[in-house]
Amino acid sequence: MRFKRFVQNQYYMEKVNTLVNFPLRGLEILDCKKQATKYRLFGNIIHDGKPGEGSYRTQFKSACGENWYEVSDLNV
Repeated sequence: MRFKRFVQNQYYMEKVNTLVNFPLRGLEILDCKKQATKYRLFGNIIHDGKPGEGSYRTQFKSACGENWYEVSDLNV
């Protein structure tokens, strides 16, 4: 699944500030053949700043527990 986060308006590129909420367990998505598949969220990517600038950080879930971590460059 992909969401377009940057769009070109009449004058400049702008960021689409839409909050997307997913359940952590049991996310059910239909594929192109209308068959349901269940997913579990293990990570996401976040962009901070203006389009073409700023920085990215990621959040991910530990494989051996329920702990979530955030990584931004060398900061965990």
